[in-house]
Amino acid sequence: QVVLHHGDDPEFDALEKDYGAVEAFHGSGLENMHCILRCGLKTFSGDKERMRTGDIFGQGVYLSSELSIAHSFAARGMAWEKSSLGTYLTVVARCRVVLHPSVKRAKETLQLDTQDP
Repeated sequence: QVVLHHGDDPEFDALEKDYGAVEAFHGSGLENMHCILRCGLKTFSGDKERMRTGDIFGQGVYLSSELSIAHSFAARGMAWEKSSLGTYLTVVARCRVVLHPSVKRAKETLQLDTQDP
């Protein structure tokens, strides 16, 4: 289960204490980031219209412990008008991932299982 966490969350803190946690990165197109920040990460595995990069390790949300790997999946997008950050932006989400038994790890990459534990 992917849960959006903005800081002060006793349930998240308890799970982190029980299972531990790591920092991981998720690269996506700039046009997706507003939705990700508001609704959390969602899997589009199997949805050919919405899935952009594939599901080589199976269904789920993919993250990496390496910023450079996540960056390679972050499509550059046009910024908003008069942005002080520039005309084009590439955005990567930095995430804190609880190492619950449902989290599958493959080398340097984390994949969150979409099945309920």
